[in-house]
Amino acid sequence: MNKSHTFNFNSENFNRIFPFYILLNEHLEVESLGNSIQKVDGTLKKGIYFPDYFSLVRPHSENISQEILIDNLSQLVILESKKQSDLILRG
Repeated sequence: MNKSHTFNFNSENFNRIFPFYILLNEHLEVESLGNSIQKVDGTLKKGIYFPDYFSLVRPHSENISQEILIDNLSQLVILESKKQSDLILRG
């Protein structure tokens, strides 16, 4: 017998599991942020345009697009902050 399970997380639980998450909408605007990523870079706020704050190091691309992010969901992605030179995110 195969039972399907559904997980539902509120924002507090999601932050406990993924404290460095950045959730983007289809326009690459930040919809939500983890508590820890906000502590690391206080300039990150809900509603900002993600490509204005980060460049894509791996896979290398001059522009960040929804297609590039979707195509690389199962790959290592490295982002470099355009606002804080020592901030590099891997995931």
